[in-house]
Amino acid sequence: MKIRELVDRQAQAWEKHDFGIAAPDWLPGAELISPGGRVSAEEMQAAMEDHFKQFRDLRVTVKNVFISQDGAKAAIEWDWDMTRRRDGARAVTHDAIIVDLV
Repeated sequence: MKIRELVDRQAQAWEKHDFGIAAPDWLPGAELISPGGRVSAEEMQAAMEDHFKQFRDLRVTVKNVFISQDGAKAAIEWDWDMTRRRDGARAVTHDAIIVDLV
């Protein structure tokens, strides 16, 4: 698996509001775990749709991708740049995640 291609698919899925682009990379029982809660792979499309009710013009910039020596985990640093619909405010969220790879 080429990790950068996987990461780029995830970013593209969010930018295009289409989890179908990223879904093949997720195991059926996979979850996104964040401070906001848990979202299963099955619920990701709905979570995207909810997100874009509040935000628009998302651009994801991948800054760094690291793979553990055994290839079991990846760390991704990326910026999420978007506009809030209610007031047009544009902001960048600096984010990093850890991914368990199978």
